[in-house]
Amino acid sequence: MMRATVAIRVALAAAGGYLVAALVGVVLAQWLPWPRADNVIAGMLAALLVWPLAAMFCCACRSTRRACVSMAATVMLLAAAALSHGWIS
Repeated sequence: MMRATVAIRVALAAAGGYLVAALVGVVLAQWLPWPRADNVIAGMLAALLVWPLAAMFCCACRSTRRACVSMAATVMLLAAAALSHGWIS
């Protein structure tokens, strides 16, 4: 059971962290008030900081369920923010 929990957390940290980081990059590229190229670079650099933080969060949560729910909620919030500003049009 312990191995499965660790495997789920590692998978969540890798895949969920990447998804959160990518969405942070998209949201920042859309919402920052600078020129488009500067927004994209700022979003990419922020994503490089967010991915390890998301991975650490997955490993620091008290339960695997809490980590999954928190990552899913973060992904949904970021996706809603990206879609509200015309991400896919």
